[in-house]
Amino acid sequence: RSGGALAADIAAGFAMFRMLRAAIKRQAVVWCSTSLLGLAAGAGLMANLPPSYRAAVSVVLTTDPNEDILTDVVLAQSHAVAGLAVRKLGLRTDVSSFQASYQVQIVTRRVLQVTAKASSASAATRMVTAIASAFLRVRGSEVRLQQRDTLSALRAQIAQASDQVATITGQITSLSRSPASAARDASLGRLRNRLQQATGERAHLERS
Repeated sequence: RSGGALAADIAAGFAMFRMLRAAIKRQAVVWCSTSLLGLAAGAGLMANLPPSYRAAVSVVLTTDPNEDILTDVVLAQSHAVAGLAVRKLGLRTDVSSFQASYQVQIVTRRVLQVTAKASSASAATRMVTAIASAFLRVRGSEVRLQQRDTLSALRAQIAQASDQVATITGQITSLSRSPASAARDASLGRLRNRLQQATGERAHLERS
């Protein structure tokens, strides 16, 4: 080929190279802009969804081993416990909404775990502490109420047993004054057996 044609081809090649390089630069700008846009969108999403923190506390129960621990789970999630915790924390949150913000799980037959989520670690810790404190307070009140009712019922049973002992004792005293006979002795034997049984039942109640 002639020198002029070769020079023209070289010039055309340089022109094509400059066009390709410009196109690559434009594409790189688009890719970079797209990446920055994605980064900005991700940052905005993180700003709209702040991190949450969880805290948990274990509550050891002093309870009758025969008592169903599910009763305590229901109590810990009750409106009474949640309402008291809300007041302790000084919140204006609706009690029903607060109830949904924590969970109570059984760890063992005598241990419950309260877990809560909040916007900070300290807030989550305060939350579970308030819930556990409220639960123990409400539970203690219910236990004392049950004990009072049980004691009242026990005293009534002891009084009834004492009345029965006194009645049988009076019957024995009265029958002992009657003339001796086989029938009287048989009746006295039955009454003494009843008195022994009634006295034993009263003693058992008094030891309860």
